[in-house]
Amino acid sequence: MKKRPGKNPSGMSATVAVVLCLAMLSALSLSCSPVTEGGRKATGTAGENQGQAGTVAPAGGPFEGYTLLAPLQSNTTYLIDNDGEVTHTWESNYPTGSAAYLLENGNLLRCASLGPDASAAFEKGGAGGRVEEIAPDGTVVWEFEYAGDRHLLHHDIKPMPNGNVLMIAWEKKTAGEALAAGCDPSLLKDDELWPDHIIEVEPDGSGGGNIVWEWHVWDHLVQDYDPARANYGAIESHPELINLNYSAIHGGADMTHMNSVDYNQELDQVLLSVPRFCEVWVIDHSTTTKEAACGKGGDSGKGGDLLYRWGNPKTYRAGSEQELYSQHDAQWIDDGNQGAGNILLFNNGNGRPDGEYSTVDEIAPPVDGDGNYSLAPGSAYAPEAAT
Repeated sequence: MKKRPGKNPSGMSATVAVVLCLAMLSALSLSCSPVTEGGRKATGTAGENQGQAGTVAPAGGPFEGYTLLAPLQSNTTYLIDNDGEVTHTWESNYPTGSAAYLLENGNLLRCASLGPDASAAFEKGGAGGRVEEIAPDGTVVWEFEYAGDRHLLHHDIKPMPNGNVLMIAWEKKTAGEALAAGCDPSLLKDDELWPDHIIEVEPDGSGGGNIVWEWHVWDHLVQDYDPARANYGAIESHPELINLNYSAIHGGADMTHMNSVDYNQELDQVLLSVPRFCEVWVIDHSTTTKEAACGKGGDSGKGGDLLYRWGNPKTYRAGSEQELYSQHDAQWIDDGNQGAGNILLFNNGNGRPDGEYSTVDEIAPPVDGDGNYSLAPGSAYAPEAAT
């Protein structure tokens, strides 16, 4: 397997293994209480403690380490120990934009929301527009903004071993652009589409950054509505492509709504959580931006086409056994841990046929030592179910 360590122009390090918790605490105060011997916090039930938040530990005790807590709509990020005590906080001039990471150098890398004025063109959950690195003393040591009428950062980022940062962003396509791509007009209810794209930003050493690589959903579409369009084809014959009209049916303007991004240095691949499709996708990062816009190039030879997808084979008409339901936080399990190389995610369970409940699912992809994923023609990607 190929490794690509790259350079580190900013000194930004990889992440420390921490648990990232997101909570709707905009109207709540943080009140961390010691854990009792029985593994429960010393406070009462949620109903008895409105306006408070605390810690609850399992009977066997919590995993050793710290928890990084970035409450939505809060300007404060908290580092909490296993006793429920706040050991450090970082303050910002901006509310969180849904994700935060603790770097090995002790700095905080966080998404930030520029507010409703900056995101008026994209009024959906997770809207951000800004990424910032904050030192323990509160100094903003790096910042990058990517916001406008045609694009906006949202949800998640991924710091990379080479010091760069992968970021998720919406880009706006007009009704005319959507129709020209073969969108069924009866499904274009919002008169526009917001397909996602991924950008890789290299800190420039002067407090800003440059986009050095990008990948766009819009470059990898297939549709069977308009035969006059270049992307016309049989959906079931192209699992490597994204069915434009499936997304229009199920996602409205926010057609993919990606909510997490992860990077595997050993494979040089990117993992994306795509809840509108109820799938996770894997793409090749070894491509150039030009190769990422087509179906050739990179280590895989497939350019920016999907290398792997899992969770809902209905999206490429390879079956009906849906496993994921509006999932979040897909990530590869790191080396040295049980299940290393597998994919771990939070499966929200929205719309499960047997009842709406959430699970943490582990997936073992059918990948070989060179990063290739096996698929029998006409079938769905393995595994049949989570581990």
